[in-house]
Amino acid sequence: MRLTDMSIRALETPQKGAVIFGDDLVPGFGVRVSEGGTKSFVLTHGVRRQRETIGRVGILSLQEARGEAKRRLAAYTLGKERLKAVAWNSGLQTYLKEVERRCKYLTHSNYNYVLKRHFKYGETALDQVSPHDITKTLDRLAHTPAEQQRAYVVLRAFLRWAHRKHLIDKNPMERMQEPRAYRARERVLTDDELRVVWRNAGDDTFGRIVKLLILTGQRRSEITNLNPEMIRGDRITLPGWLTKNSREHTIPIGSMAQALLPTSRGKKELYFPALGRDTPFNGFSKCK
Repeated sequence: MRLTDMSIRALETPQKGAVIFGDDLVPGFGVRVSEGGTKSFVLTHGVRRQRETIGRVGILSLQEARGEAKRRLAAYTLGKERLKAVAWNSGLQTYLKEVERRCKYLTHSNYNYVLKRHFKYGETALDQVSPHDITKTLDRLAHTPAEQQRAYVVLRAFLRWAHRKHLIDKNPMERMQEPRAYRARERVLTDDELRVVWRNAGDDTFGRIVKLLILTGQRRSEITNLNPEMIRGDRITLPGWLTKNSREHTIPIGSMAQALLPTSRGKKELYFPALGRDTPFNGFSKCK
């Protein structure tokens, strides 16, 4: 289609993901519309069909963006500029694969969750994500100090990696102040409160996890990753990849806990999915 100011305003927002509407006048030039309604001018070029973001619709006019697309295509054709534009999602995917190879399973799972949940910059070029963009995202987490702190630390690790890999010339978090360190609350549930929680926990997966946490005193990630291979009679043996200190850990369990544990390899509803089979139980906020 031939992009015009009117046709760009009329572009529909996709229900999921993003859609690119190409321009007939400049090969590879188009407008990307995300599920959140953000519209950006993009350019796809080269044998490997690399995509880079030129700018946001509204900040740049169609005429300015189309002119910049022509300039970049000419420069790439003449070899005057190196091909750049590593998109946020592309750089993030490469980083997470590296983390998966060199880090523990739980670390990779944590990084994957935080970066994909909070920092949705999509096809925006890595070097175009500004300190303002990051600050705005982190400010949205101010009501949850622990999550804000975690998001800051994980993002900082990713951007330091991107800087070392020469994917960005300058780290946008370079002068950014770390959020105030989160202080864990010291208060614990009283016996009466714990009794109320137990009585209201159902017999579904979430309810059994809550009860097992009460009975065993183990970490949430250790219980949600349980599978029949870790259970032997009256004890649970947690493998090194699952524990915080990377050492195998065995704990005794009583009859109440045994009644709640996975008992069959053939029926998935009887155990909590584990590494290599399914995704561990998630969605605690919704269940609560």
